[in-house]
Amino acid sequence: MVSWILLLMGIHYGVGRHNFYVSDEDEILAEKYLFLTQPPYPWALAFAKMSIAWMLIRLRREERIWVTVMAATMVIAAGIGVSANSFQLSLCHPLWAVWDHSNPDAVCMDLHVARTSINVHAGLTITTDVILSLAPITFIVKMKQPLREKFVLAFVMGLGLVASAASITKTFMTKNYGIAGDTLRDSVGITIWSILEMQLAITASCIPTLRQLFERILRRLGLLGSTPYNHSLSYFRDGYMVQDDGGPHQHPDEHSHDLDTMRRSDNVERRRVPADTESLGSEMPIVAKPSRVHQGESGHGDGERGSIAGE
Repeated sequence: MVSWILLLMGIHYGVGRHNFYVSDEDEILAEKYLFLTQPPYPWALAFAKMSIAWMLIRLRREERIWVTVMAATMVIAAGIGVSANSFQLSLCHPLWAVWDHSNPDAVCMDLHVARTSINVHAGLTITTDVILSLAPITFIVKMKQPLREKFVLAFVMGLGLVASAASITKTFMTKNYGIAGDTLRDSVGITIWSILEMQLAITASCIPTLRQLFERILRRLGLLGSTPYNHSLSYFRDGYMVQDDGGPHQHPDEHSHDLDTMRRSDNVERRRVPADTESLGSEMPIVAKPSRVHQGESGHGDGERGSIAGE
């Protein structure tokens, strides 16, 4: 959202137009807002990838290699965010020389070093995209579903590969950025592909929580069968929804199973206790039920006990 607001302000001052048709004052403001859109961008990607990796860790937390790979991916994603911000904030000294070229004493980063840094960041970004996109396929191939449905689900869960394609395209476009001095115009393609990559990453991280909505949409489009797949989330553990032949339900863990067993056994013991017992449990039942009023001749004490049980 922050990047969108800053980008719209930059467009107002001339981003997307040829520098020749933009005044010097507006050009400075346009390049300033264009630069300010960049720091939030790597963190949007990092948090989206960390969200996906954390979800995958919870699916197979008992496998040490799996957890190690996903944890390393999270560390790399966070490292890319820190490194990218460090690179952006060290482009020029003073920093405002990035958008205001009127300072003759400004010292800026060498172009070769800048391109090398961009290529390294792009390579690491693509690597994490591929890892997080191919990981869900290990679950999808085990589903007992038609090949077409597996393909559709693999495509939806593998949007990170499309984000990788956007990152590759953006990296190639940076090689020609600003060569002719038309920086505001050259930034259009790079900005579009950057936004596309960011939105795809956010979408991929949100798809698991919107699974049922996507299923309904794909079925209406005829891309999925009319019967929900039964084993799509069979690996989800405590706290996650699972779906089997009986429909979606909360997956119980061992503690909840023991608690249910204790409750059932406690209820059985309660049913075995006679109604006229003098125990405290019979006088203060957990679930109050309407007592039956015995008609006919009865003692005062029996009626009093019946009223207490009814209360």
